[in-house]
Amino acid sequence: MRGRPGGGIQDQWLDRLRPAGAYNRWIFSQIEPHLGQEILEVGCGAGAFTVLLAAPGRAVHAIDLDANRVAAARAATSGLDTVHIEQIDIAAAGWRERFDTVVMLDVLEHIEDDLAILRRLHDALVPGGTLVAKVPAMPSLYGAADRAVGHHRRYTRRALDRAFTGAGFADLMVWRFNAFGTVGWWLNGRLLGRSGPPSGQIRTFDGMVPLLRRLDMISRVGIGLSLFATGVRRA
Repeated sequence: MRGRPGGGIQDQWLDRLRPAGAYNRWIFSQIEPHLGQEILEVGCGAGAFTVLLAAPGRAVHAIDLDANRVAAARAATSGLDTVHIEQIDIAAAGWRERFDTVVMLDVLEHIEDDLAILRRLHDALVPGGTLVAKVPAMPSLYGAADRAVGHHRRYTRRALDRAFTGAGFADLMVWRFNAFGTVGWWLNGRLLGRSGPPSGQIRTFDGMVPLLRRLDMISRVGIGLSLFATGVRRA
């Protein structure tokens, strides 16, 4: 995985989303049931999820390609002695140890050869270990915001299933997330041509998360701004 296009804009995105605590906790609620005790976090950014992953009893090895993000993540987790953060390219990484969980949130879409990276992550798991991923959904939403932050693609369920299966994962689960976020993404990226939503809009959205979480659970529209997926390395 080489340097991501639009890195400066992506850093702005991370800065805007970092205070969005309600939204981050909503995302974390989706992955927490699938976490083990020895976690590899790929693309840790500024450490917003690293802090959540490092609950008592869990050890986290977090990596990111960007030196500034690694420094920020180290600062955010400075009091957590079960966290190790490293600046490394996942495409060149190798580990002597193996993990029972790999977490990759909004990273796979930045990688041109996603299948090759999924295969590397498959090899980083112990037999029976789980990969947990979050990716942008609905190719029809692809627009200025995706291009600005270096997204190669947005995924359909079928495409994500095909990628995980091709990398050797079994027992695949895929589910949609954040149905009503599609409106904001379409408005900003497709209609207005923005590289991302303004900070004020993110704060408003974060304040609405309790309502949006309930609506997402009962919605039958069958769409979502993102997809989550889990896959298991066969024993």
